[in-house]
Amino acid sequence: YTADDLRAFIQQSQGTAYGIGVTVVYSSEYDGIEILSVSKDSPADKAGILVGDIIVAVEGQRVKLENYFESIDKVKGQKGTRVSLTILREGKEYDISAIRDEIKIESVTYHKYALDSSYGVVRITEFNNATPEQFEKAVEALMADGVESIVFDLRNNPGGTLDSVIEVLDYLLPGGDLCYVVGPDGKTQHTYKSDASCVDSSIKMAVLINGNTASAAELFTAALRDYNRASIVGVTSYGKGSM
Repeated sequence: YTADDLRAFIQQSQGTAYGIGVTVVYSSEYDGIEILSVSKDSPADKAGILVGDIIVAVEGQRVKLENYFESIDKVKGQKGTRVSLTILREGKEYDISAIRDEIKIESVTYHKYALDSSYGVVRITEFNNATPEQFEKAVEALMADGVESIVFDLRNNPGGTLDSVIEVLDYLLPGGDLCYVVGPDGKTQHTYKSDASCVDSSIKMAVLINGNTASAAELFTAALRDYNRASIVGVTSYGKGSM
């Protein structure tokens, strides 16, 4: 990492960032930056950017696989500065500009399922240092509201910090091993454990995943499966077990 890259990485891990307030993935179909989520009241939200939009150019430069990360870095920048984007939406291209700002990353959102109020849905978009507190508040709010089952939606969650997902799992699971880290020499270097306290075991759980569920999000899913605490629904996940 350069010094700027390291600062950006640390900000992201702590739950803050400077940019327009979106999570993204590379779109091989359209050769661009696909928008997976838009934070409420963020610069992207105010500019009218929608989930499913494809950023095909940043500051006039077309996005390609070889300059994908460079293009993402161009979207980021100092608070109060403007970034110009070209968006592909439903086959048509639109020019949009947004004013960069400090983004408080809302990695957890929740709601009661509209068709059956006994179900709650908790959406986790990434795992950062702010995620555990947001997650616990979401689960406790749903349980206080009388839900009997919770679906954890981890579709398109790229992962995040190990410490944050361990803290979330410790909240959900009884005492025992959560994961272990093996070094390049093949020897176990550290085992992460949960303590005996956990949420109400009568709450039924399911985890919803897709092909972009990766890294820490896969650890979350696997741990709940291994403790027989949740059903796993969806398709094969991304497959990232390195850190």
